[in-house]
Amino acid sequence: MTIPVEYPTSARPARILRKFVKPGGSKVPHEGIDIYAPHNVDVFAGASGRSTASS
Repeated sequence: MTIPVEYPTSARPARILRKFVKPGGSKVPHEGIDIYAPHNVDVFAGASGRSTASS
């Protein structure tokens, strides 16, 4: 399945730290992506879904 998605922030530097890993493989599943971005910048859901924050 391919889902069209936009990069979720215009802030730079911003980079993907951990990618989606589907269940069933040899790696631990990870149902999303982790994005590193500067503090207090807007980060949006790139497609239908939700954005969560952690620190």
